[in-house]
Amino acid sequence: MLFDGFVIAFGLAIGSFLNVCIHRIPRGQSITRPRSSCPHCHHFIRPWENIPVFSYLFLRGKCSQCGERISWVYPTVEVMTGLTFYLLFLKYGFYTPVFVNMVFFWSASDSDFR
Repeated sequence: MLFDGFVIAFGLAIGSFLNVCIHRIPRGQSITRPRSSCPHCHHFIRPWENIPVFSYLFLRGKCSQCGERISWVYPTVEVMTGLTFYLLFLKYGFYTPVFVNMVFFWSASDSDFR
């Protein structure tokens, strides 16, 4: 049961990273620098504001600085990735979810850029 929680948390973290990639790669931006920021006011997101899904809920879907809405797409990608990791882990073991999420990343990044 504890390992199940780890797999879900790992999937949520990968989903958060996929959000960075989906947003930045099509725009030719680095995935490592600068730190994540609000797209409206450019407030740098603090570590406690960057916990997958929980921060979105805690902040009520708004930037802590300017109060503008944060897109629902971010937590959706995180939840779907966490769920995908968990379901594939239950069926196949640990390594399969990585491949499936790479396919998802390419599909999502293409649709976000259009």
